[in-house]
Amino acid sequence: MSVVYIFIFILGAIAGSTIEAFIYRRNNFKSFVFGRSKCESCNHIIPMYYNIPIISYIYLRGKCKYCNSKISIFNFLCELSGGVLFALAFHKYGFNVYFLFRLFEIILLLLIAFNDLNEMYIHIVDVVLLFVVELLFKIYSGASIYSSIKPMILLFLFYSIIYILTKSVGEGDIVLGAVSGFFGSNLYEGFVIFRDSFIIAAIVSVFLMVFKYKRREDNIAFCPYIVIGILRMIL
Repeated sequence: MSVVYIFIFILGAIAGSTIEAFIYRRNNFKSFVFGRSKCESCNHIIPMYYNIPIISYIYLRGKCKYCNSKISIFNFLCELSGGVLFALAFHKYGFNVYFLFRLFEIILLLLIAFNDLNEMYIHIVDVVLLFVVELLFKIYSGASIYSSIKPMILLFLFYSIIYILTKSVGEGDIVLGAVSGFFGSNLYEGFVIFRDSFIIAAIVSVFLMVFKYKRREDNIAFCPYIVIGILRMIL
């Protein structure tokens, strides 16, 4: 069984690496099908043996082999997150259709979170796809869709009020926040997702400010914390 977990972890790490590559290529209007990976600083093509998820980043100590420029830590974090989350999904669901649904959702959630971390915005089409996959999951599992619409509406109102009163969240946060409510099967679970997102965001924000990574007036990507709230609910 441990071999299976290792295999699932490797698949998740590969998925995480692919997600980061997709984010870069989509946001820079480059083909995802054609063209090889290269350093953003020196444009040197990266050989496959320096493109191994997680391992290459550690071996290269987070720097380009050719020009010594820093490789984004988000690459490593996305690969590691993909591996861990795939393994957690397999641990909870086993190998079945529910597991496959969750893998698709994990991929979309990582795509949304790391796009926001990289670019400070999200693509609404990713959130729509996430909603569609969860809708299909509920239809397949026989779960009540009506019961999930109520927390979805509640969280839409919560995030809209926060946006109107404080402007501390963005329009993308409102959309993703509303969809996060759809992952709850009742109002309480929707509130738990909302609560967890804000608690984790507050803890991380304080940490970043204490250690001078962020200033109080700096914008902080909030979608990753909504994503964490969703992941805590489904895993």
